[in-house]
Amino acid sequence: MRLLIQLSIPILSVLLLCAPLSTVAAKGTVTIGFDHWPPYSFKNAPEQGIIFPLIQKALSHSGYQAIPHFYPPKRLLPQLLQNKEIDTVCGVWRTAEREAFLLFSLPILTNHLSFYAVAGHSHPFVELSDLQGYRIGLIRGYEYNEGTKKTQLQSLKVTLVTSAAELFKMLAAGRIDLALSDQRVADWASEKIMSATSFETVGNVFLSKDLHCVTSKNHPRAQELIDAINAGLREGDIAPITR
Repeated sequence: MRLLIQLSIPILSVLLLCAPLSTVAAKGTVTIGFDHWPPYSFKNAPEQGIIFPLIQKALSHSGYQAIPHFYPPKRLLPQLLQNKEIDTVCGVWRTAEREAFLLFSLPILTNHLSFYAVAGHSHPFVELSDLQGYRIGLIRGYEYNEGTKKTQLQSLKVTLVTSAAELFKMLAAGRIDLALSDQRVADWASEKIMSATSFETVGNVFLSKDLHCVTSKNHPRAQELIDAINAGLREGDIAPITR
């Protein structure tokens, strides 16, 4: 796993929020859409997530004030495309289909997805086909990849759940054999939800995908907003965090 963040999530959030703001004259507000995706974003405490403090700091370099606005996952991109209430959504994978109607920022972070098992109950495998017969837990609504890997996943015995918390509770209870999860999400769930149970990764990283901020190509300030985010991400106090 590439070491993107060496600091703990709470420390990182405090550092980003407490760092001195840019002296650039204010240019107005940018409303950022999120869903509830711990530890990347929290519905009732955006400053405790990873993404909002990072983008807040990035936009401040160009004189913008960032405002978080939360929606259920299925409503995020439709709201953005209709230019309703939000200007950008942060934490989005780049796909050819989405490039047709969205502008993408530079990568802000990278997702690393791996399979997890209860410690001591691992299920070694080389190919996904080796997992035939095992109960695999996935989070409903996630795009786990395009093409071959997605097709192979769909051929397995899959149980869909609504959240990471539910996913790891089922894993701990033995109701599934393996859980496919982002590594930061798994670390958060292990610490905050299932601290009495130890989990371990199985096999190599299944998938790594960059996360971006996006805005609708129809937004009147689309390029301006993406340029501002990119400029902030290149700054010396932010760039090392995104690696």
